[in-house]
Amino acid sequence: IKAAALVEADSCACGIVELCRDDLSEPLTVVNGNYPDEMLSHYVSSRLYLKDPVVRYHLNFSCAKPWTEIFREVDDCEARQVINYARDFNLVHGVSGSVFMPEAGALAVFGFGGRKNKFARHHCGIVDILVPHLNISLLEVSGLRPRPAVDVPFHEAQAQI
Repeated sequence: IKAAALVEADSCACGIVELCRDDLSEPLTVVNGNYPDEMLSHYVSSRLYLKDPVVRYHLNFSCAKPWTEIFREVDDCEARQVINYARDFNLVHGVSGSVFMPEAGALAVFGFGGRKNKFARHHCGIVDILVPHLNISLLEVSGLRPRPAVDVPFHEAQAQI
């Protein structure tokens, strides 16, 4: 995913989870830009996304936010477990955004991470601009693209994001 360079991130990944009444489903799709494969595999198989403070934040808010701010707001034992696990893979700082898709009962989360605490408000603005376009591409490549009310063509440029 080339979008990581636009927000000065070292790594990125995104995924879609179905929203269930009391829980989240297994991810419907995950696209790994360049998170460590071992880390992401364990994260999904151990269902760490249920404890992840970033995912928990985005269950309520779609706007982009730096992880340091999210970690201050969602600070409990479960969140610290995920934060410490990610730290082992140098995913300490970052910024994320999301798209709630009520027609699909799903949430797409886009995470951009790195070692240095360099993510600021302007990075959030960039992510807020990118996320709707990334979501269209994510839905397209995953085969989960809902049928829009108006036929909107998929552009080759979106595949390059």
